[in-house]
Amino acid sequence: MTKGDNIRRMLETDEGIADFLIEHGIDDAVSFCINRRECDERLDTEKGGISKDWCRQCLIKWLEEEYSK
Repeated sequence: MTKGDNIRRMLETDEGIADFLIEHGIDDAVSFCINRRECDERLDTEKGGISKDWCRQCLIKWLEEEYSK
C-alpha cells in the first residue's frame, strides 16, 4: 500500500476525513467550530481546554452538512 492509498482509504468516511484533518493539523484551517454551549462549559471546568476528540465530533457534524457556496 502506498502513502496515497492509505490516505484515500482514510478519506472514505467522514470520521476518516476528520481524523486525517486533525492528525495533520489541518483542522485549524477549517472553520467548523459551532461554539456549542457544552464547549464553553468544558473550557470553564476542564484543565487543558477542549480535547481533540470533542472537536472531532463537531468536525464530523460539519462534514455532514449540505454544501453551499
